[in-house]
Amino acid sequence: MKVRSTRLGSIRMRVNRSAPVLSILLMIGGWFLIDNPLGEDGQILQHRANIVMEMDKFPYQLDNWWGADVPVPTSAMEILRPNSLVSRRFSKLETSDEVVLALIHCSDLRDMMGHYPPVCYPATGWTLNEAGTEDVTVKLADINAQMRLYRFHRFDQEGLQKEQTVLSIFLLPNQMLLTDMQELKGRSSKGRNMSAIGVAQLQMVFTDSPDTEVVVSHATELLGAIPMQLISALYAPLNIETTSPTNESERAG
Repeated sequence: MKVRSTRLGSIRMRVNRSAPVLSILLMIGGWFLIDNPLGEDGQILQHRANIVMEMDKFPYQLDNWWGADVPVPTSAMEILRPNSLVSRRFSKLETSDEVVLALIHCSDLRDMMGHYPPVCYPATGWTLNEAGTEDVTVKLADINAQMRLYRFHRFDQEGLQKEQTVLSIFLLPNQMLLTDMQELKGRSSKGRNMSAIGVAQLQMVFTDSPDTEVVVSHATELLGAIPMQLISALYAPLNIETTSPTNESERAG
């Protein structure tokens, strides 16, 4: 009985530590169900290649925080296949503070539809707190960026409440920074070509429910140290002519 209890405790610990990663993986799922309209456009291909190059150089040290890659299962990568992905757990030197940072770039705006904190975290058992959403301003490289903060909770098998705090932002070409999924859907509805510009989502996942001031402070330390070259690649200018759904249907007819 003691051995079984120890094993169960070990399994629960692994599940709790992997929960942010599982939620993030759900966020980037489903891309293969949607055709990418401008996959062979030279400007788009170069844009994606630039993002991959800069994300490959994502530093393991951000200010006084050191990161370790959070492994993503091979089977999940075969299904999800994002254009580029960074998933790391950062720990602050000489403290017990930890945060999971995930930056995912999808090649099509529509890939991200519905895959953001109010959807993907409840899908893994978390409940969004009442009045648990607010907008905060943090330093993102050299930019003052508004991010959306979400607070979630759930109960474990012993009935103990667990809490989790998530910061999220979307980064699009042409220097667009969005926090609301409806805004992102509005961009996608402008036509298939607009969808092809792609989108990145940046998330920071904090264990428990730290004060907003602590979240903003930690986020600014980490995100303020991200190289500006990466942010510039993610929201670089793209000159893509949008196509309205009406015109598309007329051509199809």
